[in-house]
Amino acid sequence: MIVLDTHVWLWWISNPEKLSTSAGQAIDQAVTEKGIIISSISTWEVALLVDKGRLEFSINVRDWGRDGFQTRLYYGIASCHQG
Repeated sequence: MIVLDTHVWLWWISNPEKLSTSAGQAIDQAVTEKGIIISSISTWEVALLVDKGRLEFSINVRDWGRDGFQTRLYYGIASCHQG
């Protein structure tokens, strides 16, 4: 299992040609073996990018995120801040 950074997650889903060959292979292997992890902060960052018009989806951003989690392509983890 690996954790994907926000931009790597977006590239993997929508522009996989931006990933290096080794990164793409590592993600593909993780998906077939155990899955990948997406931080909850990444879902928040994507929502902000969509809200600000810096990122567009052909479907509703909530549906996009939900579909990936429901198909078990990736798993979410909570982000914690200790102050």
